[in-house]
Amino acid sequence: MYQSLINLLIESGYIKYMTAIGPVYIQEKKDGNQIIFLTYHKDQKKEPVYMRHYEDELQKMKETIFPDQLSNILCIMIVDDGELLEQQMAKSDVFSMWVVDEQTGKLYISKESNTKFAELFSVIEKKSIEAQQRLEKEKIQYEEENPAEELKQFVTPANMMIIAVNSILFVISQFVFPDLTDAWASEWSAILLDHEIYRLFTAMFIHFDLEHLLSNMLVLFLTGSFVERYVGSLPYTCAYLVCGLAGNMISFYFNVGNTSIIFSAGASGAIYGVLGMLAVILWKTKGRINGIQGPGLVLFVIGMVFHSYQAEGIDNLAHLGGLAAGVIAGILLKRKNKIVE
Repeated sequence: MYQSLINLLIESGYIKYMTAIGPVYIQEKKDGNQIIFLTYHKDQKKEPVYMRHYEDELQKMKETIFPDQLSNILCIMIVDDGELLEQQMAKSDVFSMWVVDEQTGKLYISKESNTKFAELFSVIEKKSIEAQQRLEKEKIQYEEENPAEELKQFVTPANMMIIAVNSILFVISQFVFPDLTDAWASEWSAILLDHEIYRLFTAMFIHFDLEHLLSNMLVLFLTGSFVERYVGSLPYTCAYLVCGLAGNMISFYFNVGNTSIIFSAGASGAIYGVLGMLAVILWKTKGRINGIQGPGLVLFVIGMVFHSYQAEGIDNLAHLGGLAAGVIAGILLKRKNKIVE
């Protein structure tokens, strides 16, 4: 991508000049020279590079290279991660800013970009569209030639371990220790009066029937792997447990004093937390997670919440508590391979 843009600039009549901050590409015009600074978001040590690091040097270059003419500076940065888009597009009073997404081929334009680069924009936009179409064709072809690879995206160690633990405990509760469900499910009087606080934790691993288990594990299988790949196995596991615990604590708090004996169990509080984390990650990455569509996820969550309130015997407080905890966790957790400050 970097070399392709260099070739494009040269083809468009820009001449390469070496400066203190690296090569720049200049096209002389009667109404002012156009100066292009092209860079990649990581340096040779794979450390992140931000446009603000160059602001002073760019300002000096603008004032000294062509002091007698009106000079315009455009910075074009190539990124390979969605989280960088928002940061690199931060407002700058020194220059105009374009960002090229290497993974998708998309071109992002800052609000401060002036119209004097209109000709270059039309050329790069055309190349951007061509790159997007090529990448999409390559993706479709790869999926057709490797159908098993599409399934592998849902398989990650921590998520599969959680599914396995839930499934094994269900088998044990059904065929080995039938009293396990009553002993581990969340029930406010047992927690408050008998001090069985452990129920707030164990309840997220217990399911009442096979349908309850399968519906929860299917949703977890389809969503959890994306979050785990983003944040890493250990942070994902910790966040999953915290979300499940938060949901059960909210349910416990609001059910204290309920005269009916209410047993609450299931992984759905933690799973709503996973959905909350995934929603935040999609927001952070501008929806750039293969296999997940942002609008589809929002509709899915809304549908699940609506279904929960329509059905009887559903612990909606645990769901909402887990969802809120998941949103908070998604905001706090960082990408596994840290590339932002």
